[in-house]
Amino acid sequence: MIFVLFAALMGGLFEMTRIFQAKHTLNQATFSAARAGALNDARLRPMTAKLASSMADRYTYDASPAGVIEAQARARLYGEAIQAAGGGVRIVSPTLDIFQALNTRQYLKIEGDDERRYQEVIPNDNLRWRARRTASVSDGDINLQDANLLKIRSVWCYRLIVPALDRVIYSIVNTFNTSDRQSVCNTISTGSQITGIATGRYLAITSDAIVRMQTPIVANDLP
Repeated sequence: MIFVLFAALMGGLFEMTRIFQAKHTLNQATFSAARAGALNDARLRPMTAKLASSMADRYTYDASPAGVIEAQARARLYGEAIQAAGGGVRIVSPTLDIFQALNTRQYLKIEGDDERRYQEVIPNDNLRWRARRTASVSDGDINLQDANLLKIRSVWCYRLIVPALDRVIYSIVNTFNTSDRQSVCNTISTGSQITGIATGRYLAITSDAIVRMQTPIVANDLP
C-alpha cells in the first residue's frame, strides 16, 4: 500500500513538472505569436503558425536537423488540430465593434495584396499626435491608442503521460472544469481519429499576451 501511494506521489510530481514546463513554453510561444500578429495586421494565420513553431520544443526527440524539422511538422499538425477544435490563438482585443468605431480609410499595401489600395484599418502611424478618439463598446470606452494594443489568448492541449494517473487527472478535470477550453482538448483526447495526433488524455493549458501593434489593424480575423 505504501509503495502504491509513493508511486502515485512520484508520478504526480513528474506529471506536474511536465505541465509547468509546457505552460512556460506556451507563455513564450504566446508572446511570440502576439509579436507576429503585431507585425502582420492582427491576422490569425501568422499568429497560429508562430504559436505552433514555438511549441515545437515540446515535440523534439532528436536534436539533429532532421529531428527538428520533424518536430516542427508535428507541432504544426497539433496546432492545426487544436485551432480547428476551437483552441489555438484567439484575439481578445481589439474586437470588430472597436474596429467599426475607430477605423479610418488609408491608402496602403497589406501583406498578400498585389498593390497599394484604399482600405479600412485601425491606423497605427503617428499615434502620439493623433486625436484620442474614443469608442463606446459593450466592454466600456476605449480610445484609438489603446485599441492598438493587441491582446490574444492561446489554448494548447497537453497530453498526460503517467499511466493510470492520467485517467484520474482527466476525470477530475472534466468533473470540475466544464470550460470551453477543456472541451477543445476533449475533442482530441482518447478515441480521436485525427491522423498524426497521439491518442491519450489531454489537458487544456492557456496563456495571454499583450503587444502594441506595429502595423495597421485589418478586420479580417477580429472577433
